[in-house]
Amino acid sequence: MERALHLAAIAVLLGLPCSAAAAEPIADEAAPDESSQSTGDRTDRPWIVRWTPESNQIEAGIYGGVLLPSRRVELFEADFGLADQGYRPFARVAPDLGLRAGYFPSRWFGVEAEGGVMPTHAEPRGRAVLWTARGSVVGQLGRRDGWSVTPFGSIGGGLLGVRSSREVVGNDVDAAMHLGAGVKIYFNRFTALRLDVRDLITARQGYKDGLSHNAEILLGMTVTLGRASRPAGPS
Repeated sequence: MERALHLAAIAVLLGLPCSAAAAEPIADEAAPDESSQSTGDRTDRPWIVRWTPESNQIEAGIYGGVLLPSRRVELFEADFGLADQGYRPFARVAPDLGLRAGYFPSRWFGVEAEGGVMPTHAEPRGRAVLWTARGSVVGQLGRRDGWSVTPFGSIGGGLLGVRSSREVVGNDVDAAMHLGAGVKIYFNRFTALRLDVRDLITARQGYKDGLSHNAEILLGMTVTLGRASRPAGPS
C-alpha cells in the first residue's frame, strides 16, 4: 500500500494520469496451465489424425459376418458306398462368428490369430457347423501423420473344418488360406471398428479339381492396448 501511495504522488507531481489500476503493481504474466494441455485424450489434434496405429500395439476383439461357401467346397466325410461319395453342398449363406487377437510390433504390420464358427446346414436338410482356426500377417498404412481411418491387407492360413452327424456330411478338416483387405476406424484410445472382406481358399470337391473360393465379409469391434500417452511424430 505504501508503495502504491508513493507511485501515485510521483504521478501527480509529473502531471501523469493516475488511477487505482495504474497504481497497482503489474502482475506477473500467468504461466501456461500444463494441465490443460491434452495428453491421454489428444483433443488438441483433429480426430482424423488422433488415433493412428502405433508400434507395440495390442488389438483384441470379436467379429461377426457372413460366409458365402462355394457350391463345391470339399468338406465332407467320404463314403465310397454312396453316390458322389456322400457329398452335399452347404447353404449359400452362413453366419460367421469369432474372436481375434493380434500384436503389432510396428505401426506398419502385425500378426493375428483367429478362431470362428459358422453354423449352417447341408442341403437338402441337415445341421452342420463349420469352424476355422487360423493366423494372419497384417500390413497397414501406419504413417505417423496417417489417419485414424486405416486401410490394411492380410494374408494367412490355417484350418477349415466341419462337424455334423454322419447322416449329414460327417466330420472333416482341410488346410485353408485367405487373402483379404479392409479398414480400421479408431474411435478413441481403446476402441475401433473393423471391416474385413476375404477370399477363403481351400480344397474343391472332386479328384484333382483344384481349389474352391469362399467369400467372407466380417465386421468387428476391437479393443486397443499399448498406446503411448503421446504419439511420436508431428502433431
